[in-house]
Amino acid sequence: MVDYFSAGSDVLNLPNTLTNIVSAVQKISTQRRSGKEKCAELLVDAFTLKDMIESPHFIIADLQKKRLEKLIVRIKDCLNPTPVHSSTHITVDISALNWQDSIGRGKVTGYGDLECRKLDTGLSSLRALSLYQDLQQGAHIQKIHGIVEMNEQDYVVMQGCSTLPTLKSWRSDPSRVLTLRDRVLIAYDVAQSITWLHGGGLLVKYLTESSIRLRSDQKTSRQHPVLTQLHYTRCLYEKTNSVRIDHRYEAQEILADLLERKGSVPHSHETDIWSLGVIVWQILTDGTPYLIEEPMYFYNHEQDATTLKSRLETHHFPGSFPSEFPSPLIDVVHSCWSPIDQGRPSAMAVASSLLRACTLLDKTVMSTVKDCVGDSVKIESSQDLGMARLAAWQLVHKARKRAKVRDGQVGQLSNHHASVLVRRSENPQHPECAFLVGALIWWDLINVWLVDDTTSPRSHLGFDASDKGYIQANFEITRAYAALCHDYNARSEVVRDM
Repeated sequence: MVDYFSAGSDVLNLPNTLTNIVSAVQKISTQRRSGKEKCAELLVDAFTLKDMIESPHFIIADLQKKRLEKLIVRIKDCLNPTPVHSSTHITVDISALNWQDSIGRGKVTGYGDLECRKLDTGLSSLRALSLYQDLQQGAHIQKIHGIVEMNEQDYVVMQGCSTLPTLKSWRSDPSRVLTLRDRVLIAYDVAQSITWLHGGGLLVKYLTESSIRLRSDQKTSRQHPVLTQLHYTRCLYEKTNSVRIDHRYEAQEILADLLERKGSVPHSHETDIWSLGVIVWQILTDGTPYLIEEPMYFYNHEQDATTLKSRLETHHFPGSFPSEFPSPLIDVVHSCWSPIDQGRPSAMAVASSLLRACTLLDKTVMSTVKDCVGDSVKIESSQDLGMARLAAWQLVHKARKRAKVRDGQVGQLSNHHASVLVRRSENPQHPECAFLVGALIWWDLINVWLVDDTTSPRSHLGFDASDKGYIQANFEITRAYAALCHDYNARSEVVRDM
């Protein structure tokens, strides 16, 4: 993503970028749901190139310029119509802020703590800003309030986070009292935020304990992370070698490249996942990567390289876990640290795994249960939920297999297990339960009397689960879509024959 806080940006490889965007547009132009969203993101990349081409210092062949112009028209056609992103201009007096190096910080009535940075005037920068404003609807990132003009210069007005504790200071605070479940929920918020940023085609790149801050939610008594340093994020096609990063959070392949002074391994979503694993591990254990307390920026390459090499010889991973630590959480972090980058999970999968682990940590939950014989009050344990999930999964797998071979019968889920899942399906933190209830309804594996007007329609359950990162729901969604198309075609043939 273009660094819209400054006039400069990393250089793009124009022909390769054009080829990648064209290929992506061809793949997504026929998609049913996500095509328009993806095209909106690609349009940002296309306008980035357009800004570069229009620069007086840029030399480009006319053929490439015409190709780019046709590409922008094609992306706009995919959007049909192009969504209007209007970065809100707000009226705030920022002149009284404490300014240092073109960055202003301070308090403003009605907004609280603010941070202001210069906004590049290029069209690509404005569209990048609009993308960030869209992403903050679902990601725990530094909130962008809008744009303010001062002395004929636009400034981005953002949430001020300088007074919030960083993850580093939070870890060393002896006064905080958190259960393991509280820690898992914070880690989930981070993973879900990375999911949104990756979904927008961004590389987070700068994910360290210094770039994450913690805020308290007075309503829920929970703590939520706030991802800062957004100006270091980049789109997938940009070179990312211009900013020094705390190398304790770098992926194994980048560290090996760094120690050999090659510098040829680029950042990617997979390297982001390694960094995410380090952050999740720190939130869960209060650990320090490789037992190195201070950030490593390699200002003194020889000294830092020697220190890091000695630690890598004795520590194959950034950290370890206590002997009795829950194995599901260990598995989540170790999957992020896979030595094979393509073997690492997506941020969406990490978030989903953390949610499932969180349900297993729930000791008891008091809830009112409405079943087919009336209202009753029941104590639900994590074992109940685990058994219900397992039983439902077994039935869904059998039903999917039966649909392929068109043979055999599948029974129904017990009323007790069905009630457990139905209650949890409305909770946004349990997308797997929403998926399972929707799938059970689709395959006719649940007592319909347990599904009343308070339960979301099956299609909503499936879409909600998919949107929250549980992509297993896409199988039943696809089957339902195919069935609707088949029914529509059949009805159309009847009408034509009349």
